[in-house]
Amino acid sequence: MNYVIAGPPGSGKTTLAHKRAQYGDAIVDVDALFAALSGQALYAKPVGLLPVVAAARDAAVARIAQGIAGDAYVITADGQRATHNALRERLDAELIVLEVDAETCKARLLQDNRRDADTDWPALVDAWWRDYGASAGAQGRLRLLRLAEEELCDSG
Repeated sequence: MNYVIAGPPGSGKTTLAHKRAQYGDAIVDVDALFAALSGQALYAKPVGLLPVVAAARDAAVARIAQGIAGDAYVITADGQRATHNALRERLDAELIVLEVDAETCKARLLQDNRRDADTDWPALVDAWWRDYGASAGAQGRLRLLRLAEEELCDSG
């Protein structure tokens, strides 16, 4: 089974993917790709590597779309519902949107010492919610799974 996990920064996307994934499953996470390809800490994002990271992500998604042995979890922090739906359709995936409120996300980000202090995380959270709300349109919401807070926070 394939899953697309979407949500604002600090909503628990990576935590959820790691909690659910089994040995042999794929997790496609831009933050982890940046770390792997740059040798830098998680959440460090050297801008010059963005094309390389995007190509690696796109290649992984393309391969998953062809089918893999295990489950796949594709994480996106894009707030556009059209992006979520396109990934869901391309991967024949279950869409999980973590609608964690902005204040909770911001509090989590401020407590996470792995996060780059130079990044304006609160502004990124606000931008996600702005994009997500603006892209709802007249069609209503995409299929949405709400997950209990304890499922996201269990791991640590």
